[in-house]
Amino acid sequence: MESICTILALHQPDPAHLEAQIASLGAQVHPAHFVLFVEADQTSGAGALEMARAHGLQAEVLNTDTRLDAPRAFEAGLSAALARYPETDLFAFCDQDDVWMPDRLSTGYQRLKATGAELVHSDASLIDAQGAAIAPSLFAAENRTASDGLNDLLTRNTVTGMTMLMRRRLVTAALPFPPQDGVHFYHDLWLALVAAARGKIARVDRPLVKYRQHGGNAVGACLRVAHPSLRALAGAYALARYLALTLELRGLKHKDLRAFRSSAHLGLRFVPEAAKHILQRRLDLAAINLGFAAINAGRLMWALRATFAGLRPHNVRMHLATLDARLFALAPGPAPTPAPSKQEPVAPAAHTPAEPWWHHFDGRMTAKWAPKMTASGPVLNLLVPTLNPTEMFAGIATAVDLGLILANQGHPVRFIATDLPMAAPDASRAFVASRARNSATMTRISLACGVTSKSLPCHPDDRFLATAWWTAHVAHGLLKEGVFSERRFAYLIQDYEPNFYPWGTEHAGALASYEFPCLPIFNTVTLANHTGAQGHNLPIGAAFRPAIDTAHYAQLTRAPRDRKRIVLYGRPEVPRNLFPLAVEGLGQFLEAQLLTKSEVDVVSLGLAHRNVMLPGGIEMQSRGKLPWSEYPAYLAQSDLGLSLMMSPHPSHPPIEMAAAGMRVVTNRFGEKDLSTLAPHILSAQLTAPSIASALKAAWNLPEPCPANRAIDLAPLGSTLEAAAVTLATQLWPQTLRHVA
Repeated sequence: MESICTILALHQPDPAHLEAQIASLGAQVHPAHFVLFVEADQTSGAGALEMARAHGLQAEVLNTDTRLDAPRAFEAGLSAALARYPETDLFAFCDQDDVWMPDRLSTGYQRLKATGAELVHSDASLIDAQGAAIAPSLFAAENRTASDGLNDLLTRNTVTGMTMLMRRRLVTAALPFPPQDGVHFYHDLWLALVAAARGKIARVDRPLVKYRQHGGNAVGACLRVAHPSLRALAGAYALARYLALTLELRGLKHKDLRAFRSSAHLGLRFVPEAAKHILQRRLDLAAINLGFAAINAGRLMWALRATFAGLRPHNVRMHLATLDARLFALAPGPAPTPAPSKQEPVAPAAHTPAEPWWHHFDGRMTAKWAPKMTASGPVLNLLVPTLNPTEMFAGIATAVDLGLILANQGHPVRFIATDLPMAAPDASRAFVASRARNSATMTRISLACGVTSKSLPCHPDDRFLATAWWTAHVAHGLLKEGVFSERRFAYLIQDYEPNFYPWGTEHAGALASYEFPCLPIFNTVTLANHTGAQGHNLPIGAAFRPAIDTAHYAQLTRAPRDRKRIVLYGRPEVPRNLFPLAVEGLGQFLEAQLLTKSEVDVVSLGLAHRNVMLPGGIEMQSRGKLPWSEYPAYLAQSDLGLSLMMSPHPSHPPIEMAAAGMRVVTNRFGEKDLSTLAPHILSAQLTAPSIASALKAAWNLPEPCPANRAIDLAPLGSTLEAAAVTLATQLWPQTLRHVA
């Protein structure tokens, strides 16, 4: 009987789930099989190997030089297995948290022998994190088609990796996996496509695996199929075209690839597939194929229009390549390339036209519209990246509020979206109106889309207000042309933006924005002083304090709780909030104080992330972003706060926590020291021991009195209203003020 190598990728596995999976591997009735663990997290191999031996499994560990995501882990495992086990002809994939039926391998083996297929896969049942049944069939739950042909796979994957068994010749043909920028397609789809192009895929229509669904799934079952958006359809088409072209570059020819190969057709080859799915009552798949047809036709029409607009007919293919590069940027990233030399012949790569030099420009830094001097009077043009309500964050909301204050003071204001089109102008205007103080303010407000508009009506006396470093470049570019009477623009500076980026083009662009002729308005005096200390010769402008209603927080009633609650402002995806350092300092504090889960709750607010196990058996629960209706009261029922910000701008959470009555630990940065605002705010140096020491000191402080909770923010700057008056006085000469 042939031996089977099972590849199991390890990435911070749940010990109980891994134990159950390994036990099910040890119970396989196919006698000749062994496991190759791929240590994708660089830490879990030894524990898995010990479990395998306890269950009588033959196993080895593949150590990796770096952490790997799922596709790259399985690719590394297959590559190593081909070299380590030259006599092994069959390979299976295994996830770290499922449970195999005892005949998972034997049934797949018999099916491969009976059909001569390149690959066999099966159905799976669905279980929850505790092992309770969710659904008896993955095929039924996802309403999968009964066909595993190339067309079907390129439309929607029907093969699940942890149910697969495949031949060595398929693995050899599929390696290396196509490159991709991030995880946009998975190893099972690529291997299934290669198998379908080479020969045949077989399936077992009963569950051979219990597929565990939980919060840590890399993919998970898709129990609801949403109607795809245009962007999603474009990404799906780009991925299908990418994979089809890659198959051909590997020398794999198949009739189903023709629809993606040719550039000069209108996509009609997708229509029969759509008709087939309509007859099968699979309207979701029919819609995808019709979308592919429309996108392909649109590609050709766009290229023809671009070509003849430039009177260069021989450049159709260049324009198609340009558009495809933009599509591939949606998924999976790079353009398809030939694989390195393999045993089988590889088709030569087609010549790819050189890309235009402007592909490397940062398009955000240039206005996409032209000013037309047709307006009857001047306005303040406030440049914001987006006006879509769902894409607003605190910085843009502050810019909107500043524009509304200026409008309320009598100045006509036009908000211009510079980066993202307005999806629904009425919704955008309603959002702005919801922040206005009265209806009269909105009579002086207008909204414009600077992305889709080719031109906007302007007046020579228009003024501009930039709200991010790249919009400062937009304003400077418009004003330096000399069509406007004022060469300076107002610049809302809310943080020291060069520090948002590593040394590179964006860092340089942010630095350059501080050298333009401008009138700055700073978010806090500390930020203004820090910017000046960096050597930027910006004029002394206005500085405003954070718009936090500390009186509201100070009036909230605090009630005793059975256990103390510690709150971390946790945003792992935002480097300047120092999440790893905060967790380390918090852990050292809990360990030193011998605190346990019976004494304290630890909660992370900000961005959702995996829960974190801390010393004392305390599991930090990630709550993500709380609704505003719950947030103040939640702080008022919490005791100790930790909120770090490696920036001269004081973030809101430490001040909100302190006003709500919490003892708070934050950090110093330059001259920023929030401990001067209240005695129950402690500033620590940015080391884990210093943070742990400050947490201990804060933990032992008495409950803040009402007077200390009423935090005065005046030392950080004037009100936003007063700063707006200062700005308007500098921006408009007397003759242009309060033009209705």
